[in-house]
Amino acid sequence: MTLTIRAADQGDAAACATIYRPYVLQTAITFETEPPTTAEMARRIEVATCSHAWLVAEHAGEVIGYAYAGPFAVRPAYRWSCEVSVYLQTGRRRTGAGRALYQALLPRLIERGYRTAVAK
Repeated sequence: MTLTIRAADQGDAAACATIYRPYVLQTAITFETEPPTTAEMARRIEVATCSHAWLVAEHAGEVIGYAYAGPFAVRPAYRWSCEVSVYLQTGRRRTGAGRALYQALLPRLIERGYRTAVAK
């Protein structure tokens, strides 16, 4: 499978919200009970890209997954630590997409000065 990994933008919000929706509705891993709207997902992308990073994986022109980073904790001693997450379309596990997203995300975080990335 040929993937393109790129920085997310507001235009990716609908695809990211669609990918995230089953994780909210069918699992407990997100700790959310209501799927975010496209507008809320666009806001999250904007916030993450300002201070950390948000990337999408595309296959044949379709967004099939995304990975992002955000603050790990609010205390100043954690300022060089971040929390990372990856989400893939249903049926896209074990395709290498998650690995490719993290392999692109982690160097970007290092460039921004982060030293610890934690997946909660």
